[in-house]
Amino acid sequence: MNYSDSSIYLVLFFLNLFISVSMFLVRSNSEKIDALVTSSVAFLALGIYFFMFTIGESIYINIFQHVFIGIYMTGIVVCSIQQGKSEVPVNKILLFMMVYFAVTINFMIMRSSEVVFFMDSLFLFLSTIFSGLTILYECKNRKYSKIILVTIMMVFPCFIIVKEIMIMTDYKFIFDKYTNLIWVFYCGLLPLLLTINSFEGLQKRLLDDSITDPLTHLYNRRIFDIKLNELSYVVTKKSIYGALIFIDLDKFKEVNDIYGHIIGDKVLRMVASRLKHISRKNEIPIRLGGDEFAILLEISTSSSDEAYNVSTKLAERIEKIIEQHLFIDGHELRISASIGIHIISPNEVNIENIVEMADSAMYRAKKNEAAHIQFSSGIGVVE
Repeated sequence: MNYSDSSIYLVLFFLNLFISVSMFLVRSNSEKIDALVTSSVAFLALGIYFFMFTIGESIYINIFQHVFIGIYMTGIVVCSIQQGKSEVPVNKILLFMMVYFAVTINFMIMRSSEVVFFMDSLFLFLSTIFSGLTILYECKNRKYSKIILVTIMMVFPCFIIVKEIMIMTDYKFIFDKYTNLIWVFYCGLLPLLLTINSFEGLQKRLLDDSITDPLTHLYNRRIFDIKLNELSYVVTKKSIYGALIFIDLDKFKEVNDIYGHIIGDKVLRMVASRLKHISRKNEIPIRLGGDEFAILLEISTSSSDEAYNVSTKLAERIEKIIEQHLFIDGHELRISASIGIHIISPNEVNIENIVEMADSAMYRAKKNEAAHIQFSSGIGVVE
């Protein structure tokens, strides 16, 4: 190894060391991001792999190099899975790495160095291609940073494996003298893109957590106010009708008292799931808190009678699906709901009044055992 190669390997070592420490510090001083921790370990292993090129050659050094490059490949695979919501398939990843170590150690014993380097390149190729495809698969909103990240992850291993194939077939690789510089480029850009990708995922999770009820995974009270204002704006702009439907589970406190809060929580989750299942594109189910839910409904009609009919049919669907038997942990439960509806007319802009009207209708439904669906006293109040 000449002085130039040794210098490049030291640069690669310190670059990966800096990246690894930076990722760990960023993770430590922010919300927990598992992908950054995994990336930190992966790039530390890659840095050690490069450093070992500077300390000579022996069978033991080669074995440790393969261990560290194996840790790196495992790390980027796990990191790509952590970018999404899938569980890490530990058994499959361990099997992949066992195959890698078995193959490379076999060729090391046979003292076939060219084949060993080719197998390194092949497994690096497979792991990075898998990682790139996993990020694309897990990502619904494919931003430019993710597209560039996946492109880098896929193009570079193709470059490396082509190089190894040409070396094995005695062809001169035209970019051979630039290989180490390309490694510098790869090691500098890939972690940056992985970090950006991780923070984009964190940002999305934080946003989801801020607008989603953790128990039922419906929209929460915070987003209710925003969506109701949006519905009022749309109703006014399009000169159509909307509806606010309040739903309160009857005698839910008795469920908690008799069966416990764990069963009570499961009831709430099942009710939320049923509401989500029957909701159409223009119907937004929301959990307000406790045993109270709401549905915001955009009704594409300028007829108050049609708005009344559409709202009535939705309320009847809600009542029917909630009253279906619940089977939870060996218990058969049956619950009912009181439903209050306020029809939102065009130009109705008083949000507090809309909520009060729907709330009042719901409480009248709760007191009226014969009719669990009640409308507000008037269809819209224009102010």
